Amino acid sequence: MKIIIPRIPQATSNRELMELVESLLEKKYHLPFTKRAEIIHCDVIIITNPQGIQEHHGLLVIHPEKAAAWLIKHLRGQRLHNKPIYGRQYFDRSKNDSSKIPGEERRRPGLRLENRDVVHLDVHGYEQFSQEHKG
Repeated sequence: MKIIIPRIPQATSNRELMELVESLLEKKYHLPFTKRAEIIHCDVIIITNPQGIQEHHGLLVIHPEKAAAWLIKHLRGQRLHNKPIYGRQYFDRSKNDSSKIPGEERRRPGLRLENRDVVHLDVHGYEQFSQEHKG
């Protein structure tokens, strides 16, 4: 099951998110001869809108689904960089989904997605640098 943790703190790295989730899953009661919870994928994604405003979200894939449902319930009340977080199930949506009602697109136009741990070294001047790192 895919889980999204919306609006996590900007300073959060993939490793910090993974360590938090691993520590929670270690607390889950585990019967002998049953499959342990497994983190298949953990990523911090950055969504930038056309005005340059960034949102940071955690995206996880947890297997089996019962463990993912347990994790969603137990993420509420946890803190990451002293900010409360929560999780919910993530649903993939396709722009070409024919089951939708025409004109009911809910996505914001012009969003740019990137991975937290990708390093960008394309600063071409002080003005560009200051625009990208306002805060």
